[in-house]
Amino acid sequence: MDDQDQEHLSQIRSVLRRRLKILELREAKMGDNTPPEVIMETEDLREKIQDINSTLSLKEPLMDETISSLIKSGLIKDFNYVEMLDEASPDDKDTPYLDYFYFSSLDVKSGEEVHFLFWVVDEGMNFAGRWDIQFEAGQVVLQPHRVGHGFYKTTVRIFDKLTPSEYPLIVTITDMKDNFSKYNIIINVRNTRRRRGSLKNDR
Repeated sequence: MDDQDQEHLSQIRSVLRRRLKILELREAKMGDNTPPEVIMETEDLREKIQDINSTLSLKEPLMDETISSLIKSGLIKDFNYVEMLDEASPDDKDTPYLDYFYFSSLDVKSGEEVHFLFWVVDEGMNFAGRWDIQFEAGQVVLQPHRVGHGFYKTTVRIFDKLTPSEYPLIVTITDMKDNFSKYNIIINVRNTRRRRGSLKNDR
C-alpha cells in the first residue's frame, strides 16, 4: 500500500469516526428508546473502523467498553454536540492529546455557560491532569476535573458585559515530562445574530 492509499483510508476513517460519535451521542440521549437502525449502524461503523485500523496497523484509542460506560453513566446526556480533531495524534506517542470533545454549544449569548467534556488519550501514561485554559480576561473558567474513562469536564462562564465577538479558548494539556498539546477553540459570543462556532487545532 502506497502513501496515497494510506491517506485515502485515513480520510475515510475520519469520516466514519465522526459519524460514529454523532450516533453515540444520540444513543446516550435516547437510552433504551434508541431506534434499532441507529444501534445497527453504530455497530457497523465500529467494524468498518476496526477493519481500517487493522489495515493501517492503528490502535483505536476509544474502546467499545469505554463509550458504553460513558453512555450508561449519563455523562454526555447534557451535551448537544461532539467535535473530532483531525490529525489529533502527535508524532511522539508519549505526548497526551485530545482526540475529541463534547460541548453544549460554541455559539452563546453573554451571561450563558459553555460546558465541555474532553477526551484525553494518554498512551505514555504520563498525564496527571495538568491543564492550562485561557479565555478572555475577566471570564471564569473552571479547572477541568476528571470524571472517569479519560474524560475531563469543565465550564466556561460568559459574563454579561462581554462584547459580542469571536473569542479563543486556548487549551493546553501537559504531562509529567513537560510534553504538551495545545488547541484553540473558537467561541462565538453573540447578541441576536446566530453563527456556528468553529474549532482550530494549533498543535
